[in-house]
Amino acid sequence: VWTLSSDSFNFHELPIGAAAIERWSTDLQTAADRRDTDAFERGVIAPYRLLATSLRDLARSGPLESVVIVPDGAMTGLPFGALRDPETRRYLIEDVSIATAASATQYIRYFLRDRASPTAVHPQVLLMADPSIDQSLEVARGLVGLPGARDEVQRISQSYEYRAKPIIRVGQASTVRAFLDMGPKSVVMHIAAHSINNTRLPSQSLLLLSPSASDSGILTYENVLEKVDLTSTKLVVLSFCSTGFPSTGSDTSLLPATAFLGAGAAAVVGSLWSVNDRQTVDFMAAFHRRYAQGDDVASALRQTQLEQLRSRNPARRSPLAWGQWQVLGVGSSRLNLSSVNSDGEATPER
Repeated sequence: VWTLSSDSFNFHELPIGAAAIERWSTDLQTAADRRDTDAFERGVIAPYRLLATSLRDLARSGPLESVVIVPDGAMTGLPFGALRDPETRRYLIEDVSIATAASATQYIRYFLRDRASPTAVHPQVLLMADPSIDQSLEVARGLVGLPGARDEVQRISQSYEYRAKPIIRVGQASTVRAFLDMGPKSVVMHIAAHSINNTRLPSQSLLLLSPSASDSGILTYENVLEKVDLTSTKLVVLSFCSTGFPSTGSDTSLLPATAFLGAGAAAVVGSLWSVNDRQTVDFMAAFHRRYAQGDDVASALRQTQLEQLRSRNPARRSPLAWGQWQVLGVGSSRLNLSSVNSDGEATPER
């Protein structure tokens, strides 16, 4: 493992093999799918110890505020924010803001792209939810509607209504054409839908949207790369199952989150395991509120996760309720520098 900060560079050879890391990752994914909190809590200790020496290296120059992790192979399936120090009992997200990247070079590219993008004044925000998928499709068998997703995007739109132009497309209006037409014009995009991962051919993983006269509603992630230019998009949130990294060391270059980054988005928030339709509503509403008010993507996600962790509700405090969300890439928020009055005119923030 290499650690790099503004004033130091270190290298450590860790006394662990790839097989053990893959086992940790698989066990954590299994515990999350089974909602086995005890097994999950036991499973996050060893990966934390794996990173502890590197974190101490980075902290020598002063308190850490943020960390960017470039995982390799099976490490891509580890929920970094939910890794826990067995001595202090603190989760990693309690101490630092965390982002991930497919490579250091790509992270620098995201960073420079984000810095180069202009401040947004009354930008467009696209919110898509609960597509009316074609149940006759073999890939759609057994999939149910996402009624909570409709409430989710309505709640999210309230965070942007005075700073941006929210466009909501739900049910039959949540089509491939709507995505292709309005996605490139949107500074923020939030999609709450079903995704089907193809681990053998990641580029053929599917996003299921509503059918229209010209298509079945199926969009592959190869299509996202080929047909959509998201270089003006600062943030994409994929509010569905397993949108981040896989739990094995397969090629991640065309998985859902990286497909949107490859299309030009500066940052993507995705999930490592299945999300609860109803629980996600409050989480995503709080995350977008913080982002719209000026937090960068990683900070907004961290504060939302900490809010869950401090909840009086045991189900919300569980790392299974918040640990799956991760940031890939880098995205600041400049939506707070101007707001829009009732006449649609830009006015300075106080």
